[in-house]
Amino acid sequence: MADPYTWIFRAGSKRLDVRVSGRLHFGNPYISLAAARAGFGIARVPDFVVENNLKNGELVRLLEKYEPAGASDDVYRLSTRTPLSIEGARVC
Repeated sequence: MADPYTWIFRAGSKRLDVRVSGRLHFGNPYISLAAARAGFGIARVPDFVVENNLKNGELVRLLEKYEPAGASDDVYRLSTRTPLSIEGARVC
């Protein structure tokens, strides 16, 4: 089983392992989406889960130049929040 606290990304042929931490962790993408919509942080969920929220501008895609390794999910956050910085990842 993959470590839920390490998010793996790819930038071309380069692999980037980002250790994440936080108070909230969900095993359900729809609950993760609800938490992101409520302003609790960022969510890494499949594209189809956030499609409508992206179209209406409620959420914005983060880390666009990094392709998630494995499943087709990406990182999103509430669009009205200030920009996010992820230390150590050098992606912002």
